[in-house]
Amino acid sequence: MTLLITGSHGFLGRHLRLLLASRGVDALLADRHNWNELEALVAQADRIIHLAGVNRGSDTEVREGNLALADDVIRACGTQRARTIVYANTIHAGRDDAYGIGKQGAAKLFASWRDASEGIFVDIHLPNLFGEEGRPFYNSVVATFVEQLATGSPAQVGRAQIPLLHVQQAAHALLHACLHPEETREPHGIEISVA
Repeated sequence: MTLLITGSHGFLGRHLRLLLASRGVDALLADRHNWNELEALVAQADRIIHLAGVNRGSDTEVREGNLALADDVIRACGTQRARTIVYANTIHAGRDDAYGIGKQGAAKLFASWRDASEGIFVDIHLPNLFGEEGRPFYNSVVATFVEQLATGSPAQVGRAQIPLLHVQQAAHALLHACLHPEETREPHGIEISVA
């Protein structure tokens, strides 16, 4: 089995690469630096873990960026042999904002690809991630909160509970889904609140 990771150098991608390395597994890697090689990389892969996404920018950039990345993967799959695509989606998919709409739309594109091909699509809805190399104001609400406390900035504290999952647990869930798509389980975060 040959595995391809898109978004391989992002927060979650780095942790997935570390997990694979700890198991002696090599993977093909795609990120913004070699995205133009995506078709050639997909041609070599049996299974794809799609992590690439857009979470910052204008509403249009975020919404359309997530759709475009999914469309790129689907086009790269073309009519070649059947594949498995595991999609690192979010519990925010479907929310009425650019990120939620874009992520949900990407999942619909992958589902349509599955229905039109002999491929397998696994849609994993991840809760809020935290862990090593989380970046404040970018990819981790925990890193943002800690940065605000450490710098004496006003911290935004709401009353709602937030489901949190360590990024290594997310990497394990995605790898399991890739290896065993027939028994995929949604990873659940621990509900945390600050009050």
